[in-house]
Amino acid sequence: MSNSPTEFIPSQSVILIVDPYSTGCMVAQEISKRGYQIMAIWTKSFSDEMKTHVPVSCKDLTYLAQVQDMEGWNLKDLEKA
Repeated sequence: MSNSPTEFIPSQSVILIVDPYSTGCMVAQEISKRGYQIMAIWTKSFSDEMKTHVPVSCKDLTYLAQVQDMEGWNLKDLEKA
């Protein structure tokens, strides 16, 4: 067993962000700047209109995928998204 920490390679990693709205969008942008891909998970309470409210500084932020939360989800379901 190795004592070295797990090495994450940003371009081969995906960060999941729940409701990247307002501050969450800014966090997603900072993570993206570091080379990670972002998957947005939207909870049921977020309308499609709210998802369009993006800070000007995040206008170029793109997500690997955007998925809508569904009851009973698990990580295997997200891998399919």
